[in-house]
Amino acid sequence: MNYNQRRTYQQNWHRLLRRYEKKYLPRILKALEGEAKRFIAEAERVGFQTAFRSFGLVNPQLLSVIEQMHKEVGLKFGKDVNRYLTRTQKISFFNANFLLNLVEILTRQALELLTAVETTTKERILQILNRSTIEQLSFVDTARLITEQVANPERALTITRTESNRAANIAAFEAARIQDYEVTKEWISSIDSRTRRYREKDEYDHAILDGTVQELDQAFQQTGRTKGIIANAQYPLDAQAPAAFTINCRCVLGFENKRDASGNLIPKRFI
Repeated sequence: MNYNQRRTYQQNWHRLLRRYEKKYLPRILKALEGEAKRFIAEAERVGFQTAFRSFGLVNPQLLSVIEQMHKEVGLKFGKDVNRYLTRTQKISFFNANFLLNLVEILTRQALELLTAVETTTKERILQILNRSTIEQLSFVDTARLITEQVANPERALTITRTESNRAANIAAFEAARIQDYEVTKEWISSIDSRTRRYREKDEYDHAILDGTVQELDQAFQQTGRTKGIIANAQYPLDAQAPAAFTINCRCVLGFENKRDASGNLIPKRFI
């Protein structure tokens, strides 16, 4: 794609994602609020320190919402990519095994996400409890700070946007993998003032990656500016890449069928 085509593609991608953001943001915020309320209720019964020691790493309500969002977004974007890549073929199919595989991948991603979110939640609560001890805050003030940190709308929005885009990219990548013909993938960045750039002292530069084309099975690579850590990502928000490469990433994947000199699709070689 040329520059303008990439901007249009990226804008359409996120326009579609906003539909799911509108649907799931209130549910994710409610799940975070419920977690904060449960912790505070337990603290009221046994004290903050005891409640913290028994605080679990699973928020069932949040896990359920994330799984629902992952599946709904994933199926939509997977089907759209499949439809695009098979548009010139006489038969367009969507493999049932693909759907099962996608659900398995997204379920695993949801569990990994939940572990990371809950770890962050515990860290935030611990910082507040330490502050409460030092400043001798009242129960009410401590509870208020916990609610503000654990269940604030900005955090809910970050989780919603990041995870809906992660599901979309995973599904798009997996849909390209099931094709019978060779496909290339293209990294398409969101180009604006918030895009990661070396010149802005960010660790990685997604503006440079914009328009990079790779074979489908080849990872995108980039070296960190200060630590020299190489990020390998099959798609934007790939959990295998460093957090500094993925957090708040808005980049997306584009695809194109490969063709031979005669313009014909190139069948995959299965070994």
